[in-house]
Amino acid sequence: HNHPMPMLTKVSFGHKDTYRQCIEANGVLGASVAKIDNAPSTMQLLKGRTPAAHAAPLYNKRVKQDLLHAAKLEKYPNGLSVEAIRPIFHAELTKPLPERYIHSFIETEKGEKIIVTFVPYLLKLLDDPGVTSFDGDATYKGIEGKLNEWELTIFAKVVQRGSTDFFEALFDELQHVKLMVTGKPIPFKRFVRGGNLLVTNLDMDGAQAIGLCRSVMKYNDPEYSGIADNTPLEEIAPEFIKLCWRHGKEPINDFKSLVSPEQYTRIQDVCYIDSKESLEEFSTFIYEMHDWIIPCIVKSQSRIPADVWDLTPSTTNTNEAQHHWTNSLTGIKLTPVEALERVDENVAREIQMSLQTGILSNPNNELAHRMARNGQRQSAAARRARESCEAGDVAKELQRQLDAEAEKRRASNAATKSPKEQLKAARGSSGKRGRSNTTAPILSASSSGRVKT
Repeated sequence: HNHPMPMLTKVSFGHKDTYRQCIEANGVLGASVAKIDNAPSTMQLLKGRTPAAHAAPLYNKRVKQDLLHAAKLEKYPNGLSVEAIRPIFHAELTKPLPERYIHSFIETEKGEKIIVTFVPYLLKLLDDPGVTSFDGDATYKGIEGKLNEWELTIFAKVVQRGSTDFFEALFDELQHVKLMVTGKPIPFKRFVRGGNLLVTNLDMDGAQAIGLCRSVMKYNDPEYSGIADNTPLEEIAPEFIKLCWRHGKEPINDFKSLVSPEQYTRIQDVCYIDSKESLEEFSTFIYEMHDWIIPCIVKSQSRIPADVWDLTPSTTNTNEAQHHWTNSLTGIKLTPVEALERVDENVAREIQMSLQTGILSNPNNELAHRMARNGQRQSAAARRARESCEAGDVAKELQRQLDAEAEKRRASNAATKSPKEQLKAARGSSGKRGRSNTTAPILSASSSGRVKT
């Protein structure tokens, strides 16, 4: 007997096996259907064709998603959620400390989860005398769902949502792990002996800044720092925190349509307040300010030494670029388990090799080069502003000349108007004389054929 032919849309075992080979060649970590379909390994396996071009049934996205999901569950039998990280964490604890990546998995009293991940070699770089600051910022793209990632420029940690208590717990855990790995606290020079970190750069997240201050004060050495343990946190932040200028100016854009151009410019220039008197004038102008934010964003009001302020970054741009770089390697909207991609291990190996060989990834990216480029950008900005100002002055002068000429014309018209009126009045008073018709009549025919005479 004859069996009916299967539908053209039916995916055969051979087609499924082919797609499984594509998944295996690419790897399941951070993989999506689009990434598998366009991966170089897929193109090589299918001789330059996409899966859909190789076999029409593989155009069905749902089928490919099911195959990919099954492959992920096979690799991660405990699932891909936050709780699936626990067995991975316990397995990490069996490794020697220098080989661990997940160092801590805790849950706060409010149920917030903190997972600390980093390569020990990278963490030890915080103690290097050449490291004078670090950036801290949260990125919302990397992980799917409510879990969020808070990233330092030289090492990364996975966290959830942030409150002051939460960030205090986060930094306490970082301090704990730092002591466990290196035997030293996070080396802020202002608070501990032998420290090398002069400042930390943060965005405008107040909970993050206050949480960091709470944690740092637990390791404060009052005899060394001269800062009493009961000092208000609002007075601690200006000692070592610099808030990002870009993040500080972004909210000001919301007021652009609500104030005059002069007021908007004055608010934008808050970072350049250079004296106590100017701050008092600005405070009167604004009406209300947070006591700790201004000293963390305005050099003249900060307790950070002026030379330290000038030699350390005033933005978190390095960290923002790190977000993009990490996302480009790991992808975005990953499940928590997939977000533990070991990008840091490759970075650690590259940095270690660079320090051993003296070969830099970018030899034109040292402090002197960055300062030179910053100076060039500032000079170019000043030149453009000066040229714009000069062009504005020229335009104002031309407009002034046009206005003067127009005023002269109005005055001339007014001056000639009076004699014209007098002349008209004089002619009217001499009497009207009728005109004599001296023109000879023109002979013409009428409709009746009569000729006028």
